[in-house]
Amino acid sequence: MFGHLYPIKMAFSKLKAILRKAAARTVADLWDAIRDVLPRFTPMECANYFSTAGYEQE
Repeated sequence: MFGHLYPIKMAFSKLKAILRKAAARTVADLWDAIRDVLPRFTPMECANYFSTAGYEQE
């Protein structure tokens, strides 16, 4: 497995980039932005994060 590639790091990288663009200035706006972002993570994309990190599909 590739030690520097963790699926959670890849997902958080995308999440942080999108949240920066949202530029939420309050906690409530941040939670709204997170809620709006989550559907952007498709099951296939998440599976690809694991594949890229060296995990094999069952």
